[in-house]
Amino acid sequence: MPCGVGDYTYRLVEALLQVEEGVRVDVITSADSRISIPAGSRLAIHQVSTWSVRGLFPLMRLISRTGPDVVHIQYPTKGYGTGLAPNLFPLFWRFYRPRVPVVVTLHEFTIAHPLRKLSTVFLILASRRLVVCDPREERALRRFRWPRGGPELIPLGANVPVRFEYHTQVRVRDCLKLCHFGFLDKSKEGHLLVEVLYSLHREGLPAELLFIGGIKPEEEARLKALGEEKDVADIVSFTGFCPPDVISRELARADIGLFPFKDGVSLRRTSFIAAMQHGLAVVTTRAGGYLPPGLQDGENVLLVPAGDREAFLQAVRQLAFDPELRLRLGTNARHWGAAFTWEAIARQHLALYHQLVGVQLERDMTK
Repeated sequence: MPCGVGDYTYRLVEALLQVEEGVRVDVITSADSRISIPAGSRLAIHQVSTWSVRGLFPLMRLISRTGPDVVHIQYPTKGYGTGLAPNLFPLFWRFYRPRVPVVVTLHEFTIAHPLRKLSTVFLILASRRLVVCDPREERALRRFRWPRGGPELIPLGANVPVRFEYHTQVRVRDCLKLCHFGFLDKSKEGHLLVEVLYSLHREGLPAELLFIGGIKPEEEARLKALGEEKDVADIVSFTGFCPPDVISRELARADIGLFPFKDGVSLRRTSFIAAMQHGLAVVTTRAGGYLPPGLQDGENVLLVPAGDREAFLQAVRQLAFDPELRLRLGTNARHWGAAFTWEAIARQHLALYHQLVGVQLERDMTK
């Protein structure tokens, strides 16, 4: 089951094991997960058949048997579905094993449905520490954490390592390669990208568009129909789900990355971070006056207001006719993306875990 949070967890666990030799990780996951573990690994996989309330106490007993120093919940994931065991776990765990702290990483809150927000109340209030991945989430959740303080901000890392050389010189070629990376549904405005391609095609600029990553079947059918209508169907293609090596190769081949997020760019957008790390000249959107730290319009990215189709087209047109600007933006984009390494993210998590375990040891010694 494709899941961005699941992939994030995999990368985080991998980095934790690489950064600190004394770390052992037990992962609790769904029964249908397929994870291979090398021999002698300090990683153990435990699978559960249900995330519903009836599975809550078996889940707590399972985790207790692993002898954890810290329990860390990633929320939400597709594997949980509508199950409420993860939501209730921090509250019941406080009575079951009060000396073992629970950390919760809340990946979505501000954009969640109101009922989803309501279901996270125990995750927010009963956990020992709350982690968020974006400054907007941090601001939104800060007021809920009194008196234990605000959430901890630890950014996401890109789920696609750079495995292919990015270009370091001005690249001029006969056909411009445009791309979008990430799971594609209606919220990503893929139709806008087809219309951008059509506009460039109409102006006599040879270009092609590649959608990298998974896509809902109905969305793919809709985009293909639009491509037929605009007479650009033969220069629009889709990779579907593909391994990281293929993604890295296609990002390295592309000239311009297109990311028209309806709610604006944020640090939750790991596909955007991956494109920046691969040295693409990127056009994306901003909304609500928010901008991730370090992004500078015209220096390492081109930014347009979310929903402004004409401004987005104009920004793509500007990059299409200016290869030197593409190189400058791409070079600066790599520098910006270098801050989001998995090693740095793992070290921030380890510092948090050690702090929590140290606090608990101090409490035990004073008793």
